[in-house]
Amino acid sequence: AMAPKKVMKKLLKGKPAGGSVRRKKEERIPKVKRRKFTGKVLRTPEGLRTVDRSYSDQKAWEQRRKKEEPPPGGWPKPPKHWPEGVRVCIGRPMWWLPKGWGQGLKTTCAAKLRCYISPEGRLFYHKKDVETFLGKPFKEQGSRAPPNAEWAQKRARIAIEEGKTFLRKAPKFVADERLFANLTPNERRHLPASADDLFFAVVSARRAADEKGLCNICSVQAQLTAGGGKP
Repeated sequence: AMAPKKVMKKLLKGKPAGGSVRRKKEERIPKVKRRKFTGKVLRTPEGLRTVDRSYSDQKAWEQRRKKEEPPPGGWPKPPKHWPEGVRVCIGRPMWWLPKGWGQGLKTTCAAKLRCYISPEGRLFYHKKDVETFLGKPFKEQGSRAPPNAEWAQKRARIAIEEGKTFLRKAPKFVADERLFANLTPNERRHLPASADDLFFAVVSARRAADEKGLCNICSVQAQLTAGGGKP
């Protein structure tokens, strides 16, 4: 057996006096220097106004500054009583907007700044300001906005003409290989040599006067168009 003194020496070998264990020097994480936001109004190279303010959601910040493509035929012409620097917003109208009011977007800002125009041409940026102007609050409608069939039909016409979905995006669908993988060898023998030899019909039971139905119609139409289908 090893002598007690040799055991102690072996245990304490490479350790400081007192038997304490040496600890590695902890690496310090360098501090990220945060930029100070001034809150000042700045100008982009295109001459648009932007405010140098702090934000927490980078994705939302980029989305607000993403340039929106005009619909086929260009942006709708704003009414004569609208102030300058405002274009018509083709997005969903706010449910609380009173009859006769318009919804627009400022063309002088780098971000998408929604605004509301009264029949007299007064411009407001917030719901509370419209309520103050009218002298009455709007009734709450819950978390979901009520359907707007009139707006949905206009939106559907734009989407179909562009060959995109209801949200004006390119359609996404799985490749044909996934469909063909489900066919048996006998079924594959019946496939046409070319897509030009394939004729099909789509019967839609979707309601053209319903917002959800119009959304689904646009999705089906966009996929057919992207796949080369022609009416």
